[in-house]
Amino acid sequence: MRLVGFLPEVELFDFKRGNGYNPDVDIFETDMDLVIEAEVPGISKENLKLNIEDDVLTLEGEKKSENKDEEYLCKESKEGRFSESFSLPENVDKDKIKAKFENGVLRITIPKVKVLKQKEVTIN
Repeated sequence: MRLVGFLPEVELFDFKRGNGYNPDVDIFETDMDLVIEAEVPGISKENLKLNIEDDVLTLEGEKKSENKDEEYLCKESKEGRFSESFSLPENVDKDKIKAKFENGVLRITIPKVKVLKQKEVTIN
């Protein structure tokens, strides 16, 4: 598990990885969004699934070998099922999350919402 902080005033972003094959994941933010990019080369869009339950976004998928019957002399590529879970901070709009899959990269865009700061009201 890794903890990644996005903003000083927001609690840490909790990131859990499964075992076996795991895509490389980059997490960054812009002024308006949090962005997760997962490199999933060799995996079709149909073999990816993105779910949100409570405050947890989960990316699941499977990388399958196309040559199961081959006798390899050397095999460095990994395969298998994976699951990546991300605990979302409070300052995001979970209802407006978008995902785009292009050239082996899944880009998940999570819009940030402005956190209202407490304001003191003068009593007259």
